[in-house]
Amino acid sequence: MLAALAASIFCIIVPNTQPTPWRDVVGKWAGASATAIAPNWAVTARHNSHDHVTFPFKFNGVHYDVVAVHPHPSADLMLLEINPATPLPMWACLGGPVPSGINNAFHVQTGGFGRQAGALINGQPGSGYCWGTKGKAWGENDVYRVGSFLTAVFDQVSPYPGECAAAEGDSGGPLLTLQQGRPVVVGMWVGATDSCAPCGPSNCPNGASWFGLHSYALALTEPQFKKWIMRLVQPGDANLDGRTDFADLVIVLDQWLRQGLTLEGDVNLDGVVDFADYNVILSHFNTSLNCAP
Repeated sequence: MLAALAASIFCIIVPNTQPTPWRDVVGKWAGASATAIAPNWAVTARHNSHDHVTFPFKFNGVHYDVVAVHPHPSADLMLLEINPATPLPMWACLGGPVPSGINNAFHVQTGGFGRQAGALINGQPGSGYCWGTKGKAWGENDVYRVGSFLTAVFDQVSPYPGECAAAEGDSGGPLLTLQQGRPVVVGMWVGATDSCAPCGPSNCPNGASWFGLHSYALALTEPQFKKWIMRLVQPGDANLDGRTDFADLVIVLDQWLRQGLTLEGDVNLDGVVDFADYNVILSHFNTSLNCAP
């Protein structure tokens, strides 16, 4: 059910901008948003792809060539491969696991290039914000994980002055939290329920978002997403720690010739741990992502 809802809309309205994010890793791609997660990689929502046409990635005012796009086979997720000759100046690595359940909400900062908040609406059929013009903005909220999604409520109940929700244009924008004092990407906006329903009051020609709205993001730290991402971003990283080293080799040897789609040692995702995985690790041995703050 969440997957169907998340596919129905685009993302982020920010009534009060967050002026200084932990790390400004949001860029613009194909008229929507994308998130820098490595020197030559950004992640975005697959529904932003417009038939996988390659657009430049605009990041901090500079256009970077995208040499390839890599859509996930089933999820609303896609990787943008940036020309290695022009690496990005800033990024935030994917984080570790986050807790599950409504009682385990945690604070995130988030941003995007979608519609910002316009006029405040008070009264019937509800209260909220008109959608204003598109532009880069940052906000914050509490989110909690349900399965492979993160969800947030736009209700003015959170203690954050920049509480945000979902609106048109910011799918692919990041959700960042602090882990061990370091800002990491834990999610990416993909959708919301009824983001402009009831739609289009006369004073809101672009639509509106209403208090009580739920917004949804992919929980990128979940193994089914993170493993697929790291296969390209940091090949051979069996334990998903951002490094390809002896620890990954140990995992492959421990799971040698085992078959299954969820095995850590299956770094090339072909369903069996074998020489192909061993060779991937050797080819990228002793390499790592620079995830320093």
